Amino acid sequence: MSNRSIVPSFGLMFLSAALLSGCGDPAELPAATATQRDFVAIAKGKIDVEGGVIRLAAQREGLIQAVFVEEGDRVKKGQVLAQIDTRQAELGVAQARADLGEAQARHGIAAARLQAAEREAKRLADLAATKAVPVQDADKARDEARVQRGELATASAAIAVAREKLKRELFEIEARRIRAPLDGRIVRRSAKPGDGASTFNVTELFLLAPESDRIVRAELDEQFVSNVRPGQRARILLDYDGKQAFAGQVLRLGEVFGARKLANDDPNERQDMRVIEMVVSVRDSQALRIGQRVQVQVLK
Repeated sequence: MSNRSIVPSFGLMFLSAALLSGCGDPAELPAATATQRDFVAIAKGKIDVEGGVIRLAAQREGLIQAVFVEEGDRVKKGQVLAQIDTRQAELGVAQARADLGEAQARHGIAAARLQAAEREAKRLADLAATKAVPVQDADKARDEARVQRGELATASAAIAVAREKLKRELFEIEARRIRAPLDGRIVRRSAKPGDGASTFNVTELFLLAPESDRIVRAELDEQFVSNVRPGQRARILLDYDGKQAFAGQVLRLGEVFGARKLANDDPNERQDMRVIEMVVSVRDSQALRIGQRVQVQVLK
């Protein structure tokens, strides 16, 4: 690759004077000079997290009743972030509890009737054995006990149905709570008490950044792809400040070429340049913010 293919696109902003002041350990990030470059590829990118930021929305539509977090708050997996109005769902729960209570009462009555029928069937069976009562009376009592066992089974099934209905209604309340799916930080809060949440045109309520190390998603020009492989060391430079650098490592390369998505200020660059995604880890990335523009140098 010639120097000519790199210099017009990116200038001299990655030279040693800029890098020595911010790269940290020179043994890990060798400085580039005006006469000797230590990188084999260069790419623009953005700071991100593995899996990307998560857009949280409500499972059920309705008015937002309460919001419990602010932008910048750290949250734990399962923590309630906001709640949609639950009054209608609570009415459903109350009705389901009443239905369950009624089913349990009917079950109690059916159990008592079965117990009485079985007692009577046994008594008449004993008497019929001594010919004290007709056999037909004993048979009739036995049939009645069988009927009551069926009634008890029906009552038991009604309890099971009522319990499932109660579970569904309780779920409707839970579905109106917006919870954090994992540990992270709220980077944007759109939810406000009194606002409506829609599930048809999905309303974004929160933007959650997972609690994990930052990465760079960079666009690697096709001319550099053959120079890069996973495991190579990289230098990450802030787009607005070439003096501040972070150490990194190429994690993986995409399999499909596509059009460039990040804006490029170089008027000499081909507009039809094809790129693949290059994912780079960033060491000591606490100071970096998601979406921040950076430039990546893949080292020799």
